[in-house]
Amino acid sequence: MKKILLGFYKGSAEGYISNLGKFEKDDFEVHVFDNLLEEDFKEFNLENILNNILGEKIRMYSINIISNNGELILNLYNQYTLYYNSFIFDNSIFTKINETSIEKYKIYNYANNLYSIKEWNTKFEYLILKDTNVNHFGILGVKNFINATEELFENMNEFFDYYSNIWDQSDKANQYITSLDENRKEELKELFKNTFKSQNTLFKIYMGSFLITTFKAKEYGDKLLEEMLKSNIDKNQKYYIMYQLISIGFTDTEISNSLEKYKIDKIYDSIFDEFKKSVGKLEFIPKNDRNEDVIVVFISQLLKLEHGPTKTVLDRCYILSKYLNKKVILINTKELITAKGDVPFFGSAKGNVVEEYSDFNNLQYKDIEIGFYQPKCLMPDENECINILNFIKKEKPYLLLNIGGSSITADLAAQIITMATISTSGNYSISKNKGQFFIMGRKPLESDYEYIANEGHTKDAIIECPFTFELKPQGHEYMREELKIPREKFVIAVVGGRLNDEIDDEFLGVLDNLASKDCFIVTIGNYKLSEENRKKYLNLQKNFMELGFQNDILACVELVDLYINPRRQGGGTSAVECMFKGKPALSLRHGDVSIIVDEAFICNTYEELIDLATRCKEDKDFYLEMSRKAKARAADMMDTKKYFVNMYNDIVNSPIFK
Repeated sequence: MKKILLGFYKGSAEGYISNLGKFEKDDFEVHVFDNLLEEDFKEFNLENILNNILGEKIRMYSINIISNNGELILNLYNQYTLYYNSFIFDNSIFTKINETSIEKYKIYNYANNLYSIKEWNTKFEYLILKDTNVNHFGILGVKNFINATEELFENMNEFFDYYSNIWDQSDKANQYITSLDENRKEELKELFKNTFKSQNTLFKIYMGSFLITTFKAKEYGDKLLEEMLKSNIDKNQKYYIMYQLISIGFTDTEISNSLEKYKIDKIYDSIFDEFKKSVGKLEFIPKNDRNEDVIVVFISQLLKLEHGPTKTVLDRCYILSKYLNKKVILINTKELITAKGDVPFFGSAKGNVVEEYSDFNNLQYKDIEIGFYQPKCLMPDENECINILNFIKKEKPYLLLNIGGSSITADLAAQIITMATISTSGNYSISKNKGQFFIMGRKPLESDYEYIANEGHTKDAIIECPFTFELKPQGHEYMREELKIPREKFVIAVVGGRLNDEIDDEFLGVLDNLASKDCFIVTIGNYKLSEENRKKYLNLQKNFMELGFQNDILACVELVDLYINPRRQGGGTSAVECMFKGKPALSLRHGDVSIIVDEAFICNTYEELIDLATRCKEDKDFYLEMSRKAKARAADMMDTKKYFVNMYNDIVNSPIFK
């Protein structure tokens, strides 16, 4: 955002040039009006001045006002504190202050964006300006953010001219609120009490996304989901928002717990029903009229082999083709965190897409060729869905497999052909889908059976099949010295592509504790330890390093002694990679890793995890036994052929396979 400084000086500004020069060096665009008279201040009209200098799009700029006239600064501050960035009293040269005249101003005591260069002998609060730092953000900053955001959503024709301002203010408000203690946060909720009373649906959804991300409170999750359920926004917009919520919930357990699954399911149901109406009548084809040699597999995102779900789907396609002699057709629906129907959403994510795949008719994987299709357009698109459905009607596959769930395209196809949905994350629980079979990577609970009963299914619809892995072959052998890992240390690894989101202060405390016990911590993947945290967690300063993303994960984890898992949903592939190399993988009883690893590796608390890691470090015989268990567990979790073939047979031999 461009920074503007407007200076209004009584008398010559020459003596104030050094202060103004600091702003110019800090990339402020400086406009100075000096030699102003008392009459000029009496007839002062800031808005006219701004329009003459900057034009009508004032909100595109960060406006800052500086003056050696204290009364002018207070007057402008009172009028515009919620609209402009800062108001600075330049008292760097001695200025006699008329305290009596100043006392007539009612000043809001928030110490937000009112500054002076030196001490200002007044009865209200302000900040002493240090350098050119005029970006202090307080309660009035939050109010300004709320008001400006609502105003902008009321004028959507101007939205894209100013939206960068809103993102900037949103980030500042988020950082300010999250820095407060819990009591102060609760007080601040009062500022947002009217948010969901607005008549503007998109404003309520944007602010709802901000509130659920910032406060991580169920009250905002409920309001946001209820707004989506009752609103008449477009089905693609609903689908976009739904996937954004799934995305932020996946990387943040607190947010996930604030979003009720049954409400998200209701939203998905309403979206699906709208799409189903738009694609025309869908008639189910009985199994006896289908081609037993053809299987269609759906995935919502297909990337490179380093991407766990991509390798998962290709491994399943390989087994269907190689060992069950099926003609396999893989369809990437591109629906995961789709950009279609995008609306303003705080901290929005976008699913990655390999666009050139849309030009491929098949994919080569190992020694087989897999039929392949990826739409060119953003999905889900009604016409493209109809195109895929017509293909399904023509091919008449014996079975559809949906890897992951929550795919409109796959669920529409399930109205024509029997479909089994394989959950890939979230404790390998049941994924939302409209198919006939639910493949679970763990033992079903009574709550799982209750869930499918409410969806109209019998117990036979659930099939247990351990989620298995096939790892990318190791291509290198490293020495610790090559990667600058201390040779003599007990090395603990944390691995993942979303570690910046998944490693929180609590887990950093765990790492710091282990580092104090002479352990050396390495992260592999997307993580950067901030300077602030380096200063906060002193034991990590000399016992921590970031390896970043690595193409040869097995070669890297071979150099470590132990794997520990933060509280998160994912991480399954990395845990198996470490266990394959004989490294125990410790986890809380939460998320995918807890389903995958041996029971001996699971802890109820981080304190237990620290104790178990310490014992692994100090008790060699215990460590060797844990290493043996890790290898045995990995070997079983990598027997994809056995488990997947059994799963397929369980499906096609089931009494409900029609």
